[in-house]
Amino acid sequence: MKPGRAMRLVLLLSGTAALGMGVAGAFLPGLPTTPFLLIAAGCYARSSDRMYRWLLGHGRFGPPIKRLLAGEGLSMRAKLWSLGLAYTVLGLSAALWLQPPWARILLLALAVVKTYYLLFRLPTATSTTRPPDRK
Repeated sequence: MKPGRAMRLVLLLSGTAALGMGVAGAFLPGLPTTPFLLIAAGCYARSSDRMYRWLLGHGRFGPPIKRLLAGEGLSMRAKLWSLGLAYTVLGLSAALWLQPPWARILLLALAVVKTYYLLFRLPTATSTTRPPDRK
């Protein structure tokens, strides 16, 4: 069932906002890229075939989305980068800004859950071939 016109507009705007956050995440440490791109892909799949095809065909963002949608998972390199950035941001937050012990314990629990999910639940892509660079 296709969503109505108003819902398609909401999904299109949400997908575009998620895409913007994903692009920002490619440049800002600590802000994830892939989850926002997956949200954008989901929103676009339900609202705009043209935007969905554009996102999946994008040279930089398309391949990891296609791998995840195909059930192949993330590359080990992407997983390790994600964990490294998360540990850095969570560690700095705990050391510099959080005073209550319960908040630090909560951050540690989040890091453990993220590590477990990335390493043991999410499949690891075996092929990390990249498309040729555009000139």
